Amino acid sequence: MSGHTMIAIHKHILTANKCYHSMRQLVATQRRLKTFTTESEVEHRVISGGTYTQRPNVPRVGFDPHFDPKNAEQLKAQHKKSRKEMISKAMTAYLESAKQYDSFISDLNQEFETGRRHLANIMGTDAKHMTQQDIDKAIEYLMPSGLFSRRARPVMRPPTEIYPKKKTAQFDVEGKPFNSFFYTSQPNFYESSFV
Repeated sequence: MSGHTMIAIHKHILTANKCYHSMRQLVATQRRLKTFTTESEVEHRVISGGTYTQRPNVPRVGFDPHFDPKNAEQLKAQHKKSRKEMISKAMTAYLESAKQYDSFISDLNQEFETGRRHLANIMGTDAKHMTQQDIDKAIEYLMPSGLFSRRARPVMRPPTEIYPKKKTAQFDVEGKPFNSFFYTSQPNFYESSFV
């Protein structure tokens, strides 16, 4: 469908001045988008007089008189595939950060176990039977501190107690959140309020 027939079809909507500007815009659009345009897009531009706020829900197809509709389905499939790849990239980024956190915590756990063995050797006890209370008493004995603030005193705790746990994935592979209140600022609060 060419621009002239569209203007003829929709001339009861358009004024003469709008027809002139719409025709100029139609020509400019066809020059700018030689390879990709849709009939409904051009029609939407002509009807709305150049203000193009929302693209119609028609797949973008090649501007070709011998266009095959099967090509539109292929373009749709490519678009969906690229969207899935983008989402899977987000998921892989999350998995990578989780893997880095796990390796960081495992390194700190090894250091903690080594330090616990050394502390047990210094105190003359068995490292296997040393509890966290024994570790705290040994640290208090070996490094007495007159500091009033407990946070400023020396501490030897497992890394899982010191470093906060990383949240598990809040969304599935496609990127959809598990919780229906995910996009609120406090999903757990709103879920308990409205359920």
